[in-house]
Amino acid sequence: MGHSLKLHFLRVLIPLILLVLEFESYSCLGCLEEERIGLLGLKNAFDNPRNLSTSGWGGGGGGGGGGGWGVCADLNCCKWSKVTCENATNRVIELNLNDIHNQFDQYLNASLFLPFKNYNELPCLHGTPMLTFLNLEDNNLTSLSGFQGLSNLSKLEVLTLAYNHISDEIPPTISTLSSLKGLSFRNNMLHRSSIFEGLCKLKTLQELDLSENQLDGNLPSCLYNLTSLRLLELSRNNFKGAIPPILFSVLSSLEYIFLSKNQFEGTFSFTLLANHSKLEVFELQSHNNQLKVLAEDPPFVAPFQLKIFCLSNCTLKTIPSFLSNQRELRVLNLSDNNIITKFPSYLLANNTNLEHLRLSNNYLSSSLHFLPNSTNAHLLGFNFLRLSYNDLRGQMWPTNLSLQHLYSLHLDNNNFTGKILPGLFKSFDLTLLDIGLFKSMMVLALSNNSLEGPVPMTFCGLEWLKFLDLFQNHFGLAIPPCNNLKSLKCLHLQENNFKGTIPYALSNSTLLVATDVRDNKLSGHVPHWINLLEHLMILLLKGNDFHVPIPSYLCQLTHLNFLDLSQNQFSGLIPYCLSNIKFGLKSPFNGIFHIIPQHGMEPFVDERPTYSYKGLIRVAYDIVRVYVVREEEVEFKSKSRLETYTRTILYFMSGMDLTCNNLTGPIPSEIGYLSGIKSLNLSHNQLIRSILLSFSNLKQIESLDLFYNKLSGQIPSQLTELNFLSIFNVSFNSLSGKISDRKGQFNTFDQSCYQGNPLICTKADDSFKVMFLWSFGATYIVAFLGVVIFLHNFHYQKWNTR
Repeated sequence: MGHSLKLHFLRVLIPLILLVLEFESYSCLGCLEEERIGLLGLKNAFDNPRNLSTSGWGGGGGGGGGGGWGVCADLNCCKWSKVTCENATNRVIELNLNDIHNQFDQYLNASLFLPFKNYNELPCLHGTPMLTFLNLEDNNLTSLSGFQGLSNLSKLEVLTLAYNHISDEIPPTISTLSSLKGLSFRNNMLHRSSIFEGLCKLKTLQELDLSENQLDGNLPSCLYNLTSLRLLELSRNNFKGAIPPILFSVLSSLEYIFLSKNQFEGTFSFTLLANHSKLEVFELQSHNNQLKVLAEDPPFVAPFQLKIFCLSNCTLKTIPSFLSNQRELRVLNLSDNNIITKFPSYLLANNTNLEHLRLSNNYLSSSLHFLPNSTNAHLLGFNFLRLSYNDLRGQMWPTNLSLQHLYSLHLDNNNFTGKILPGLFKSFDLTLLDIGLFKSMMVLALSNNSLEGPVPMTFCGLEWLKFLDLFQNHFGLAIPPCNNLKSLKCLHLQENNFKGTIPYALSNSTLLVATDVRDNKLSGHVPHWINLLEHLMILLLKGNDFHVPIPSYLCQLTHLNFLDLSQNQFSGLIPYCLSNIKFGLKSPFNGIFHIIPQHGMEPFVDERPTYSYKGLIRVAYDIVRVYVVREEEVEFKSKSRLETYTRTILYFMSGMDLTCNNLTGPIPSEIGYLSGIKSLNLSHNQLIRSILLSFSNLKQIESLDLFYNKLSGQIPSQLTELNFLSIFNVSFNSLSGKISDRKGQFNTFDQSCYQGNPLICTKADDSFKVMFLWSFGATYIVAFLGVVIFLHNFHYQKWNTR
């Protein structure tokens, strides 16, 4: 009996010991051998990793440990940097494989994830957690070939393939991921609306992000099947047509709705959101002016408390009344809506956590006294206010107004008058503003108002200031001599009635890239120290009273793209050394416009998200980005009209304008070797001699104006080789000769380009002159014969009378 009990005990104990030893083996390895091998297979597939060290992946295959890890540590894949395991079983449950592949044209081989499926062959592990989170963001993936292999990951809850280059369809087999709660294809190249065939069957889906793709067509109404959806992010696509009403009347669990920057049309009524008690974020910024939002049809009391509400370019014309019941707003954007009203002060009084307010491009009227003193005390987090392009009046900044943490304020293009009052000194955190006074300020733009008086000397203490724009005010007097603007890059002082000279103090602003003092009353000579501004690419001095010859030290500004000296009193010869200026040729300072976005991207220095959505797809959803830097913008006359250049065009456009001065003498032949210049205007001067043959070297020229001078001789036929020339005007000179070779661009120029040159002739002129000569000759012969006949008859009659 005892022997049989012992035998039975051993039969039970031995398998348990073997099982314990098996688990000890797994404990040392840290994860299943199959999963470890699978991870190494993934490592080999995503070759040439960027952000993962070899040790981060687990090192040298199945071998020994090196690098101080030890054998067990080296094989413990649960300690690898991109892997998360379940504590009890050491099963891999999360893979963060983002940004590990830097080669383009990589397709997703889903079979690589087969080792992470459920293992029925190991009963002891059956039913334990397996892969639930898979992050493949930013890996240059271009195809979903083999995607159906992921259908084996039946426990997968979150899948993100954002920031890749995927353009093919999402296969319908995605519907087999029955546990999926979060799915992101953000910032890819998806373009077929048929992708929703499988997506609309994901009944458990809570978060869906398809933003920043190329999806077009109507928004599919089948999305109403996703009744568990909390986050819907479809912004920055090409969706068209009306927004399906059924979509929002059914999806009452939505907390976050983002539909901005599509091509929606028709109407959208907020009554569709009457049952959305959980809604916190709603953003709908129309991209085509074809969407009309009905905020009050019929009026309703909102059951939700919004934190973010952005509704711009939707022709509202009035502020939605349900906003009067909102108490938790942090961000409110109602810009570009043609709203006609006084500023609604209740928005600040009711929402004590308000941080960000945009009401620009409307018809708001009142003064800044709309902010009551009682409001100022509790708006401790208020930091961004944009009221540009309205009809606000009165003093720009009342003394009783104090928003101590404001760092971004835009009040340009209103009707403010008077002097700048010192209330702004109470805004301690100001860094980006369109009006403000604080040492950390980077952008100051007060353009298009009616501000008066001298420019406050306090501006001179803005040692971090990069962008100063006082365009079109009534400051008058002299430009303040600011010695401390050593970070300044863009200076706009045009149309202010400034008098005197450009102060020597600006020679300390050696980082200046753009200087615009057009249309003032500045006089004297261009300061000699200007050659110290070696980074200068834009110099606009038009419409002042500068005189004496154009100084040769301007030739040292070799990186100029724009030079405008027009409408001054410059006299004498054009300096031949102006040919030293690159004018459009690639500069070694390419990228010097730090405040100008390159490749169409919006720049920013400081980014302060005021709200984050805590979700499955991403840890935080940043809603608001505040761009501290501002774009440079240049007005320059080209092709007979005033053009505005901004963004990357500033790097590729170039021009020189010397019109309306008293320049004399011949055009220096060296000017003909400005091979990168695109616009050259020398009109309204006293220039003499012939048009340069060397102008045929201006291979990039698009606009060439030489009218109203004293040029003589013929137009060189070689100019017909200028293939980009679209404007050519030599009228009102003393040119002569024929223009018989009309080819290329010269075939597009009409007679007005040559008028006022009595000795010049075109083909049309030749035929007219030939006709005239034949007619004149015939008339002369007839007249001559008539005289001969008359004299003959006269003498004949006289002879007969004898």
